[in-house]
Amino acid sequence: MSQGKFLFYSFNFAGGKDTREAAKLYAESFGWEILKESPGHSELRIGQGVLIVFSRPTAVCPVTPGIKIGYIGFCRGASF
Repeated sequence: MSQGKFLFYSFNFAGGKDTREAAKLYAESFGWEILKESPGHSELRIGQGVLIVFSRPTAVCPVTPGIKIGYIGFCRGASF
């Protein structure tokens, strides 16, 4: 049986009033790919299977900056 590894899906950061600004800054600074972009929620891919999410808390999505969101998965043969 092959050995597995734990993977984190994404990390959440405060995105300010318009999360597109934070996403563009990080994408331009580090060469990361913007996957989704809106005033309240933006996502960047920073590596294989790893995302950075910029969010603005709302009544529908009460996110807290710095929390890990999504899921923790168990993958066999994962590579970093």
